[in-house]
Amino acid sequence: MLKAMITMDKLKVFGLTYAIERVPYISRDEYRAGEIDFEKQEIRILDSLSVEHQKQTIIHEMIHAIFVGLGMNDYSDNEALVQSLATALHQCLTENHGLI
Repeated sequence: MLKAMITMDKLKVFGLTYAIERVPYISRDEYRAGEIDFEKQEIRILDSLSVEHQKQTIIHEMIHAIFVGLGMNDYSDNEALVQSLATALHQCLTENHGLI
């Protein structure tokens, strides 16, 4: 049985287009659901994630891109802040259908 995936293959942030790639692993040293490469404009997410976890991971990486685009690199480096915002945004956007 094939794993369900979202069909989104790119994300635009401040005029930059990030390609979204699904991969079998991100790091051999630590667990990560996703990562962003600002120089290559790529976002990689684990292909084993559920659809909702894929969405939340893309939002997480989008927040990194927003902070970096705003010149707020210290905020982008704060994983607890980024994850908290990603979780909150995912929940608000998912459960408030008329919002966007």
